[in-house]
Amino acid sequence: MVELSWGVWEDWVRAGRIPHDALIQFDAVTGSEWARAEDLEMYTSLRNDAAIEWQHQFRWGPPPVLTALLVGVQIRIWWSTWIPGVEEALVDRFTNWAPPVLEDGEVWRLLSMGFLHVTTDHLFLNMMWLAYTGWNIERALGRANLGALYLASVLGGSVLSTLMSPETPSLGASGGVFGLVAASVVFGLVRPELLPARGRRVFGLAMLPYLVLMFSSGLMNARTDNWAHFGGLAVGAILALLLDPEPLQRRERWNLKVHLVLGALSLTLLLGLFLGGPRLERIVDSDVLRSRLAELRGARAPEVALEGYRPLTYAVPAGWKPGIDAARGTAHVSPVADGALRAWGVRPRNREMIQTTEAIAEAWIASLRREWPHAEISEPSSDEVAGWPGLKIIATIDAGAEPRRLEWRGVARGAWTLEEVWQVDLAREARLRPLRDRLRRSVVWGEPTELLEARRDAERLPGSVRFRSRLALALVRTGQVDEALALHEALIAEDPSDPQRWLDALEVVQTGLPQIEDPGSWWRRALEASSGPRLIDAVARGLAADDQLEVARGLLQLAWRASPGERTLKRALRRLDLPTELDPETGVPWLLVHDPLTGAPREAPQPQPLTLEAAAIAGAQLAQQRRTVTAAAVAAVIAGDRAGLVPVLVLRMGRAPTGDPDVLEALATELEAAIDDRVPAWMPPELVEALVEHPEYVGIVRSSEP
Repeated sequence: MVELSWGVWEDWVRAGRIPHDALIQFDAVTGSEWARAEDLEMYTSLRNDAAIEWQHQFRWGPPPVLTALLVGVQIRIWWSTWIPGVEEALVDRFTNWAPPVLEDGEVWRLLSMGFLHVTTDHLFLNMMWLAYTGWNIERALGRANLGALYLASVLGGSVLSTLMSPETPSLGASGGVFGLVAASVVFGLVRPELLPARGRRVFGLAMLPYLVLMFSSGLMNARTDNWAHFGGLAVGAILALLLDPEPLQRRERWNLKVHLVLGALSLTLLLGLFLGGPRLERIVDSDVLRSRLAELRGARAPEVALEGYRPLTYAVPAGWKPGIDAARGTAHVSPVADGALRAWGVRPRNREMIQTTEAIAEAWIASLRREWPHAEISEPSSDEVAGWPGLKIIATIDAGAEPRRLEWRGVARGAWTLEEVWQVDLAREARLRPLRDRLRRSVVWGEPTELLEARRDAERLPGSVRFRSRLALALVRTGQVDEALALHEALIAEDPSDPQRWLDALEVVQTGLPQIEDPGSWWRRALEASSGPRLIDAVARGLAADDQLEVARGLLQLAWRASPGERTLKRALRRLDLPTELDPETGVPWLLVHDPLTGAPREAPQPQPLTLEAAAIAGAQLAQQRRTVTAAAVAAVIAGDRAGLVPVLVLRMGRAPTGDPDVLEALATELEAAIDDRVPAWMPPELVEALVEHPEYVGIVRSSEP
């Protein structure tokens, strides 16, 4: 006979230490009589046979077979990575990473990553926690619930990582481990009455500090996939609320129903990711992605304009990396496979001259042809680029087992151009089309900052000539030629004698040449208004840019006759490969008072007016003179004529110097260089051909008297 207090009685009944047929005597209930325990409500209300059975299994149940299996499989997979080539194959095919999961539909990675480790310390930590928490949960909730917890936690962590951290590939059992640790905490908090004293040391509040420490340590490491940790933690905590110990299910077959619902949700989730992958792939602002990549590499992150105006914004897939496309253009490329099978590039450019959309399309075709001579390239067709009318080109590259298609779209707005290039392997072209459409919709191309600032300054000080000229240049550079020219017409009308206003207007004319119908009228009016060297230089630049090089040379030659030795004109002449040598006696251009074939003195021609018509005549005469001198030089080389040195020297120096022995040596050296395929810039191709055929002429030059 044992006498018990009420508290001890309750503990013993709940623990199953008092059998059903034990005789009980309790004055308040049985009086002086003895009764069987199973006949007393005070006994049946406290005793829970299912809980007692669970506690027995928890203490003495079967070995943790599933836990051992999970640990053993992962250790053996890790062992297999010691075989050469196995690690690379496993990481390539089974690591969780958003691009292959969403772009190629490789959804098995979301589960396979939970069994893959490649470093010893990573494996050791995960297996230590998997063995510890897995054993406890397998005893507490059963093998089926342990399997559901682990796989669902791995899947939940992988999905969250794929959607929220697509730029980071991840592998390992961490998501599943966090789910098991979170389940241990939650189970201990919601079912404390079931746990014996020993069980309270491995569940509930006893595990909470470890969970907090594990999660916080991951937050301090930039390379840790914390989204996978959080996803596994959340799934494990939720399932710990839903799953029951097998003997204590809240309804019949409750766990089975939870498993079926969980399986259906998991399959639906995997199917949804498989079917909707490219639509779900996360795209981020290009500046934000560059900042994140810099942080991952430990480099200084570029400044991201979170506020304020940005003339161009566009998005890129979050998991893609900077690289180049098949046409050698800068782009972001998918890490799915080597060789930049998939790429997305948005390339703005600020050019010196106004461009046409047709011109940039031709330039892209030429760049693609250099890399892929046999590419099939379509004719340009009309399309929209960032809301602006542009052109589209489709190219197909047959790269053996990896044929690709490139879609180029481009538009020019004055000197500003924008190109979009989408590249994809043909096997995934249809699947990735939704991703392409999302990326194209993300491109927003507004007014250049240069134009906005110029408008602001001109509005602030409307009387400022400098600000209005700056606005006109900004306008023409964005293709608004008529507005820019009208602004300069107003400026010139205010003071036609101001040469600076003409210089500013000519800069706008030169910049907007492809879109100006009659640039010659501006050059004529400018020459009529002023004959200053800077203005003549500006007109010559415009003529050269308009492919009227001969007229530009003629204009500079006329100006050089009128103002020999002027520095601005001298620089302009040299820029167009014209001679600047002056006669030491008269101070006028040497070629005006000497015969270029013999060097003999002659009478200087009469000055000509500085007009475009006179410049065209002078330019034609210069071209003819050069052809004549070149022919004479070639004839001298072929004939071995020492007298022919004069036209050769005129080609090289613009004059025939006398009394300088170093001149002939320098000339001979340059002739030898031309024979060795190191042709000086001044030497015409015809003269080079003659020298190659008659190399003995070099000796004739060296033996000649200066």
